[in-house]
Amino acid sequence: MNAPRLSPEDLAHPDRRGPAVAEWAARAREAFRRAHAAGIGGREGVALWTGWIDHLVGALFEAVRGDRAGLCLVALGGYGRAELSPGSDLDLLLLHRGDPGLAEVAEALCYPLWDAGFDVQAVTRTLDENLRAARADLRSRTSLLEARRLNGCPGLWAEFEERVIAGEILGHDRDWFVEAKVREMEARHGRYGDTVYLLEPQVKEGPGGLRDIHTALWVLKVAAGTRDPGEACRRTGVPSAEREGLEDCLDFLLRVRNQLHLASGRRDDRLSFEQQDEAAAALGFGDEGGISGVERFLQAYHATANRVSHLARTVIRRVRVRAEAGAREPWKEPGVWLQDGEVWLDREEARRRPLALLAAFEAAQETDRELSPTALEVVRENLDRVDDRFRRDPGAVERFLRILRFPRRVATTLMAMHEVGFLDRFIPEFARIHGRAQRDLYHVYPVDVHSLFAVRELRRLARGEYATEFPLLTELVSGVRHPEVLYLAALLHDVGKGGGGGHAARGAEAAVAVADRMGFDPEQREYLVFLVREHLAMARTAQSRDLDDPDVVAEFCRRVGDQESLDLLYLLTVADIRAVGPGAWTPWKGFLLQTLYQRAREVLARGGDAGPRRDDPRRAEAVADRVRAEAAGRVPPGEVEAFLAGVETVRYLLANPVEALLRHLEAFAARGPRPVVRFREVPDEGFAEVLLVTRDRPGLFAQVAGVLASQRFNILSAVLNSRTDGWILDVFHLTPARPEPGRWEACRRALEAVLEGTQNFAPVAERLHRRSGLRRPLPTVPPEVAVENGASRRYTVVEIRAADRLGLLYDVARTLAEEGCTIRIAKITTSLNRAVDAFYVEDAEAGGKITEPERVERLRRALVRAAQGDPA
Repeated sequence: MNAPRLSPEDLAHPDRRGPAVAEWAARAREAFRRAHAAGIGGREGVALWTGWIDHLVGALFEAVRGDRAGLCLVALGGYGRAELSPGSDLDLLLLHRGDPGLAEVAEALCYPLWDAGFDVQAVTRTLDENLRAARADLRSRTSLLEARRLNGCPGLWAEFEERVIAGEILGHDRDWFVEAKVREMEARHGRYGDTVYLLEPQVKEGPGGLRDIHTALWVLKVAAGTRDPGEACRRTGVPSAEREGLEDCLDFLLRVRNQLHLASGRRDDRLSFEQQDEAAAALGFGDEGGISGVERFLQAYHATANRVSHLARTVIRRVRVRAEAGAREPWKEPGVWLQDGEVWLDREEARRRPLALLAAFEAAQETDRELSPTALEVVRENLDRVDDRFRRDPGAVERFLRILRFPRRVATTLMAMHEVGFLDRFIPEFARIHGRAQRDLYHVYPVDVHSLFAVRELRRLARGEYATEFPLLTELVSGVRHPEVLYLAALLHDVGKGGGGGHAARGAEAAVAVADRMGFDPEQREYLVFLVREHLAMARTAQSRDLDDPDVVAEFCRRVGDQESLDLLYLLTVADIRAVGPGAWTPWKGFLLQTLYQRAREVLARGGDAGPRRDDPRRAEAVADRVRAEAAGRVPPGEVEAFLAGVETVRYLLANPVEALLRHLEAFAARGPRPVVRFREVPDEGFAEVLLVTRDRPGLFAQVAGVLASQRFNILSAVLNSRTDGWILDVFHLTPARPEPGRWEACRRALEAVLEGTQNFAPVAERLHRRSGLRRPLPTVPPEVAVENGASRRYTVVEIRAADRLGLLYDVARTLAEEGCTIRIAKITTSLNRAVDAFYVEDAEAGGKITEPERVERLRRALVRAAQGDPA
């Protein structure tokens, strides 16, 4: 496709240059947009755009240079590399021999480009000044390495190539440059999250992005002393296939970058949520096989970024150890040896005896080394040898399980196996989730990487890294009899994903196949299948069910079966949540899980007996007597009896520790014309508590939830205690656990004003919805609502899964009130943009459960609308 042309007459007069360049740029951008939409590749696209910019800048240079013959126009950086996307900046060098008037030339060159929307930087330097810049600054040295002549004096350019590029950059301090670029890359990765699996990746600077490719090629060229990449590979021994692999990845990433620049109309290298759907469609990723187009696009992006990361590190490792090889140190297996701090693998031995592949991984694990780039090549070349016969080979199985049992580098070794493709071949069930994306703020990583990270979390527990934070879990993991089963369960727990609902059951079927193929004994097989089948049970019970209900704990124990299974499930559950991504784990979740674990352990210790019921009047009277005794001297006797007389159910007395009942009693005794609002911080358990005593009225919970949201508190759970005397005593658990000074008082004033009726709540609700609407777009979480009558003996349980937003809880609570439901218990779980809320409700008029099918369906639909932000 030809670029729009600029004639000398268009640029001859200074007053006409700006409009002419702006008109040219508009036509060029539209032409490039058409080429991109027609499917032009990434590398072809940037070459096309760079060629057009060369024409524009060259024409401008001819128009403004005047009669200066000894002047050379040079492109630097990405422009010099001929890798411009539509929004890229233009780095220019006016190379001269000492011309004092070049500042005016630079301005005349830049102003029309600036006016046309280009980001241009132009510097004027002599040869000696370029030499000093190359010696003083790594960034300048790198930019000059990419220099390309655009126009002007060929002789001056030849001197620049000889003295600056060949003589200085490629001729001196090569090792320093290589190490400096490696440190720069590591620091950059640290700034961008140190993982290729970012939710909103930075296509240029992020891990696995364009800059990693550039870094590998810069290091390769400088180490080889040539700017020719093919010659650089020959000199350093880097296989051309690795360079070509980087170029393939470059093509994909550049096409993504071109799309981002076109969509935003400017330089924008961040693949944000707002851009992802449009980018997926524009780049040809449609829905397929039950996977949405945007998920397929992200899967391709992350696979490319992961390949870039692997290839870039491999090329750099080859270059850094290209010096004379050290002595070989034999390992304990033929074909495997140690050399230059790495593990090497003989190609012929691996082909003749595929077990050598596993031996190489064992050697790396036991000696704390990595496989050499050549050994990785050998593994990749022999992946076809990892067939069903190999998978069933007792020797191969024993080696793999030995790797899982080894005290060091378990997760590291599994990740190395995964990166090179061995793990997918050895456990084909795991291959089903390779790169499987989950597009929400909660699931940061693809399913396969999340599973590997779950193993890593278990290993951190086993190494004692969490001994201070999780002493009980650290003790439990040290007593695990079959660690290989636990780690394998972590690896397999999500292999059922990708085929619709019920992934735990499908995963259990896969776990059966793996256990049978590996020849597990009945006990190991049972534990593996149990962990995969039930890996969701503990988190769901802890976060969305009433843990004060003995029936809930008893049912959970029936699913678990025995103490060892409980221990293993607790360990896997914590590792699973912590491996999801930043923000998934909270102290509150830890508190709930530990509470469930301890209560389940007590039940299992009694042989499965759930213990005394929570509706036992005799036990409730014994608790009341303890309250009377403890309250003596602290609260007037009349208030104690009034407090106890108004208790609606004995369950309230049996579900709360005496210490909590005394706090409730003191707040109740302080009631008067104004509502009682009391706060308590419990930072060790990750929450703060708000206790309210006020007169009951319909919709009260919704208003309280709205006020707390407007004050920037998150509700974790709520227990709403109605009394027979018309008062309510509600307890809310909130985060943050330690808000900044003054925030409690502001919250108290807001709550009192709404509870007293001195402030109309409508403006508060309106502000909640307005502020919620101002948030930038996030991945969608389609609302799901379940209404269950079998989860509680007394109440209907409503569970809502939806995208979290400011005012969500208010909308849901208001809808429940409008549908004639009284909320008794609320369990609120929020992880980044996802809310999972459970409400124990009863009929507001008749009491009891809501069972009529028509009413249940009407309630469910109303709650779906409320979760979507349309409660009307």
